[in-house]
Amino acid sequence: MTSTSGLGSGAEQIRIRQGLDNGRFICHNRYMAEKKPIIPRAKMSAAERRARSQLAQVLSQRGVIRGTLLRRQRRCGKPNCHCAQGQGHESLFLVISEKGRTRQFFVPKDWESRVRLWVEDYHLARELMEEVSRIYWDKVRQRQE
Repeated sequence: MTSTSGLGSGAEQIRIRQGLDNGRFICHNRYMAEKKPIIPRAKMSAAERRARSQLAQVLSQRGVIRGTLLRRQRRCGKPNCHCAQGQGHESLFLVISEKGRTRQFFVPKDWESRVRLWVEDYHLARELMEEVSRIYWDKVRQRQE
């Protein structure tokens, strides 16, 4: 069963579907009939233009990955290796939190510089997003468009 009604610039669609367990669930979707308004660059402040431009460059030039790099010493397990007497093998790990669990991935030597750049770009993109968000926070506070 589907009900559709046109309201203002969008349309709402409500569907009642039969679930796998013979239970019913309701899906509610709102479709925008018009495209989202684009903010002309001329109406942006210089700070906003700069932050948006930098963000676009960061996201388009290289990859981004959320995580932290951790350098650890580990032992290989060979009895005659130098790591058995104390100093372990130095390894780089990418640490992320996923679904509430901490995960660590070994980063091979030939991938270290690439992964390091991706992590740095993620942090830079996040800082730039915060900067743009502060600009819009101020617009809401001051009731400006």
